[in-house]
Amino acid sequence: MLLTPSAMLAASLALVIAEALVDKPGGISMSYFPRVARTGVLAMLACITAGVVSAVIAMVRGERPRSLPLLGLVTNSFLVGVFWYFEFYKLGFGQ
Repeated sequence: MLLTPSAMLAASLALVIAEALVDKPGGISMSYFPRVARTGVLAMLACITAGVVSAVIAMVRGERPRSLPLLGLVTNSFLVGVFWYFEFYKLGFGQ
């Protein structure tokens, strides 16, 4: 259940790292922004996908209460579906 809210933290850390790796002396420019933003979206998608996997593992193990891993599975699966349906991962999505 904690992987869903931590997706924003993971994306923020990925963006900070991506911005630090840009080799421009003046920092990041607008031409690099779509690639850096895509890095954050992919980091969020990876964290949410890890939430789906951990929910499935918790359900297979029979963790109690049963509703908690089920809620995590439904929530994270919905979010992954939204990411793929709206294609948030494509370059230039936010333009």
